[in-house]
Amino acid sequence: LNVHAVMNHRHHNTETYALFFQNRVLYVACGMFEERMLELYPKEPEVMLVNTTLLYKIPGIQHLCLDDARTLILNIKPKKAILTHFGYELLSLADPDRIAVELSDDLGIEVLAAKDSMEVPL
Repeated sequence: LNVHAVMNHRHHNTETYALFFQNRVLYVACGMFEERMLELYPKEPEVMLVNTTLLYKIPGIQHLCLDDARTLILNIKPKKAILTHFGYELLSLADPDRIAVELSDDLGIEVLAAKDSMEVPL
């Protein structure tokens, strides 16, 4: 298995990494959005997994929000994006499946909301 550590950053005083598997699957780890993601992340992966914890950005909370996920998907242009790692607010105030459909329609890229035991063929 070929795994490339794309970019590191701090997340609650822990070093985390975005990972690129087999030059096909980009995993976007927990952390805050940084502009350098748009430069360092590989473009047009087959699948991009995005930890989308927050519905809206909360100052001081080191997690990606829905707007961050939208920006990443729009700029990285994966063939398919999967939103995962939903926080309480996103689950209780919104519907991840509806959000995924709206993002798909807006961006012209297939976006799915992760589910327990979900399998995605590559």
